[in-house]
Order: sequence, then C-alpha cells, then structure tokens
Amino acid sequence: MTNEKQGEVRLRTKFGEYRWFQALGKVVSTDSNGGSCRVVGTITDVTERKRATAALEASQRELLLVANHVPGPVSRVDRNLRYLFANDHYESYLGLSRGDVIGKRISDVLGPELFQTAEPYAKRALAGEHVTYESSLSFGTHDGRHGLVHYVPDFDEHKHVVGFFIIAIDITERKRAETTLRSRERELRRITDKITGPVARVDRGLRYLVANEYYEKNRGFS
Repeated sequence: MTNEKQGEVRLRTKFGEYRWFQALGKVVSTDSNGGSCRVVGTITDVTERKRATAALEASQRELLLVANHVPGPVSRVDRNLRYLFANDHYESYLGLSRGDVIGKRISDVLGPELFQTAEPYAKRALAGEHVTYESSLSFGTHDGRHGLVHYVPDFDEHKHVVGFFIIAIDITERKRAETTLRSRERELRRITDKITGPVARVDRGLRYLVANEYYEKNRGFS
C-alpha cells in the first residue's frame, strides 16, 4: 500500500467564502502497529483551476448544443488535422461516436477517397482561407447524400491559424430538387420543340426563361 495520499476538498474560509483545495500527504513514520504517526504534505488552493475547468466544460456543452442543431457533421481540427471536437451527427452519418472521432486524423475518419478530395481545401484553410465546396456525405446508411462543406480557419490571439472548423450542411434534398427541375425543363423543352409555333415564357421583368426551337429560329436567336 502506498504511503502517499492526495485528494480535493471544498472548505469554507474565515471570510465565509467556499474554496477548493488539493491536499497532498505522505506518511514519513509509523508506529509499531503500522499506524501513521507523522505525515508531511501540502495544501494548494485550486479554486481558479476548478472554475476554469467548469467554464470550459460549460462552453463545450454549449458548443455541442448549437452544433447538434446543424443538419450535418460539425467539428474542429488542429494543424495536424486531428479532431478536437465533433458533434453527435458523426455517429448518425459515419457510425462513429464522438469519442471514436476525437483524437483521430481526418484521413482515418473519412477514408482515403474522401480525404483526397478534402486535402487541398484543408491546406487552404490552414493558410487562413475560408473555403466552401460540395462533397459526398455517403457514409454507411447515408449513401447518396450530398453536403456543402465549410472550412473556417481557427485563429489564436496572435492571429496564427491553429486549425479550422468543419461545418457540413446536408443539401441532399436541394440537390434532388435541382435534378428534378432540370429533368422537367428538358422534358418541357422536348415537348415545346414539337409545337410548330412560337412558345416562350418570361418573368416579371420580361426576361426570357424558356423559348422553343420554333421561337428561336423565327426570332433569329439561334
């Protein structure tokens, strides 16, 4: 059994204030029965450290609460591209818990194919540039998903880039709507081109949105 002991205790000072103290003690002599008869040690006021730790934990909870309301993965990485923070959406998209993500490199989490796409943008973010690009969010049960990915540089108090934030917004439904719209526009064009007469559509500013082949030829637009 070790003869060194340590612990933390909350005590009330003579001024009526409660503060936290860390006690470190060591038994330097014992009696004939093995009981302690002399102990030396120190008592250190760790109140500010406890307050800072509590403030950091509260800040992390607030950040996670906000990040979990973003419709997609949100994280923070350092200059070595290791995750320092990740929201709960990493589990739903990648099947990895926050604990499984934090501490790992981006390449380990995304895999070589997606990391090859992300790496050039990561280098730009580490150079201080706010980068936005579209990428696949196809992981596990989320096959066929698309995301709009933002890399936001993380600067320290000296304006040095120490990493960046990753915000991936799931835009799958928007992409599907755009694909459907393009398909309908092609079908509309195919139908109107068969009409032997001018067909066109304009907006409120009288700008042409659609014109069939007959209209274009007879108006000299083709």
